[in-house]
Amino acid sequence: MIAAVRNEEILRFIREQELCTIAELTNRFQVSKATVHRVLNDLDAAGQVRKVRGGVRFSEGAGLEKSFDARLKQQTSEKNTIARSAFRYVHEGSTIFLGSGTTIACLARELARNFKGPLTVVTDSPMVVLELLHTPHIKVICTGGELQYDLNAFAGPLAYDAMDRLQFGTAFISAAALSKERGIMTAQAILVRLLGKIIERADEVNLLVDHTKFAKIAPLAIAPLSSVNRIVTDEEIDSEVRESILSAGLELVTG
Repeated sequence: MIAAVRNEEILRFIREQELCTIAELTNRFQVSKATVHRVLNDLDAAGQVRKVRGGVRFSEGAGLEKSFDARLKQQTSEKNTIARSAFRYVHEGSTIFLGSGTTIACLARELARNFKGPLTVVTDSPMVVLELLHTPHIKVICTGGELQYDLNAFAGPLAYDAMDRLQFGTAFISAAALSKERGIMTAQAILVRLLGKIIERADEVNLLVDHTKFAKIAPLAIAPLSSVNRIVTDEEIDSEVRESILSAGLELVTG
């Protein structure tokens, strides 16, 4: 069984049972305790379950899209590693789009510290703007729009209109969840149209996600996985997920 599918089924089972033991999961899915603990660690880090002594509880109130500040504190080491890996795909003199995810904010910080040549950055993220505030060699263009406080992003009609006029070659975006079968997903309806426009306008799309995103499902589809050129993630990605991504013909970069 593909790891991402197995993880979805484990999460579904926990949701149905609300509370279950490690033994129940190993018996139900015929996997080792080590595998169960690894899956639960990822689901717990993603806020979808809460591990308790000897078992796990479904986290009813945990959303896929937590507040920006809360997400910024999760998987910080992985996000910084992903940002450093993605840095190599930013070229002097180019025009790029930087999305509003927390991993993208780490990439903006990496650019502020280490990118020395001229560059134009288009963004829908106030955090990206702040990170690049003191880098006069990097030109910053903001989409504008209505500020979504929990997402730390601009969206809405003004942002959509801006996207119809703005031009860029390479886009760096993130997602709440993804899989080979379901594609790129989000829990925020207001982001679906905007991310779709970004993907549509970019010549090259880089998807920056940590390994926990492969174990999740979000309710809204943005685009098929084939719409991106490259996935940049961390080394904790499950081997079965890795093979699934590579078999789809996508470039996979790990830190």
